[in-house]
Amino acid sequence: MTGAAPESLVGVSSAESARRLPAAWRRVPLGEACSINPRRPSDLSRPAEALTTFVPLSAVDERLGIIARPELRRFEDLQRGYTYFQTGDVLFAKITPCMQNGKHAVARDLIDGIGLASTEFHVVRSGAEIIPEWIHYFIRQPSTLAAAERALTGTAGQQRVPPQFMEQLEIPLPPVHEQKRIVVVLHEQMSEAERARAAAEAQLDAANLLSTACLRAAFDGPEAKSWPVRALGEISHIVSGLALGRRLPNGLARKIPYITVANVKGGYLDLSEVRLMEATQIEIDKCTLKIGDIILTEGGDPDKLGRGTVWGGELPECIHQNHIFRVRFAYDGPLSTFVAAQIGSSYGKRYFFSHAKRTTGIATINRRVLSHFPLLLPSRERQRQITDDFRSATEKYAAIAASLQGQLAAINALPAALLRCAFRGEL
Repeated sequence: MTGAAPESLVGVSSAESARRLPAAWRRVPLGEACSINPRRPSDLSRPAEALTTFVPLSAVDERLGIIARPELRRFEDLQRGYTYFQTGDVLFAKITPCMQNGKHAVARDLIDGIGLASTEFHVVRSGAEIIPEWIHYFIRQPSTLAAAERALTGTAGQQRVPPQFMEQLEIPLPPVHEQKRIVVVLHEQMSEAERARAAAEAQLDAANLLSTACLRAAFDGPEAKSWPVRALGEISHIVSGLALGRRLPNGLARKIPYITVANVKGGYLDLSEVRLMEATQIEIDKCTLKIGDIILTEGGDPDKLGRGTVWGGELPECIHQNHIFRVRFAYDGPLSTFVAAQIGSSYGKRYFFSHAKRTTGIATINRRVLSHFPLLLPSRERQRQITDDFRSATEKYAAIAASLQGQLAAINALPAALLRCAFRGEL
């Protein structure tokens, strides 16, 4: 802690420190109002086989600030190397990865009122002038978590919040009756914000499924059963791209942009980062993408099967990696946009899931599987109608989703605003 800025210790900026608090409020170091990491009682004893509440880091839900998934372990197995706490104590994770959102909770519903936790928790026990919920909500503030992150000590990857930070953390302290009143208001408003967040996320999930439903109606509906079917490989030219690390003749290769699996998303390309690959002119001629080509991933995670889009000439010259398939039609072939939509629909995914090669957590397709894809082929006029309808629906659903994203961002900002008001005495 030596050399740390004063505000890193107390957790508030100089402007915040100067803010006038309501009458009867004061600022105190947390260590004066609470016990930080109190000692385990020397007389603590229970039957060896008795079940005891155990809280690993994974048991704490940082969004809700609760112990959501406690474990039950034999008391005998928890005798050494664990952090003791009791009902009403506040747990605060001190290890680096927990700082972004903060793992923290008030301990409730413990067997016999005691529990043991991972050593990566600080324990804060309230005194006579402060209630646990007041501590919990103060710790939950983004400004407190940011101050804790600034105070981290130790080597990179193994940093922790030191106990001195907790002891010197300044907390606004109103009378206990006022703490209880504000906590009730906070609980009600935070619960309402959580319900609004859940509702907005459900609406966003529904909006994201609308385009999927549009494709399902097109390719799984009664009309599709009457369409002719052709194997994709019979009416297209399918090639895979170039592998990295292959041997190249000296002086005959040049660097050229290439598409990887990371660039290919479901229905669009992410070209925020495009890498360069050395290739010979013969390889470039073979693998250069042309407008109207369909590019598809061979898999990886199961959700990546058949994931792809149509190349629209986004780069003047570009090739593709060997984990990407390129599908090219003759000038009078089916519409690329129609075929790409069909491959990405539930109809296409069912085919790929049933024919993919699977290993642990990985699913892939090869050129043979892709070549045998049973392509539904209505007239070109019908292909164009379906493609236009899908594009129109996608644009409409994207606008709905963007609006919901804005609402969700506003809702997600509410808890921090409520907490700021609460600890300024404005609630």
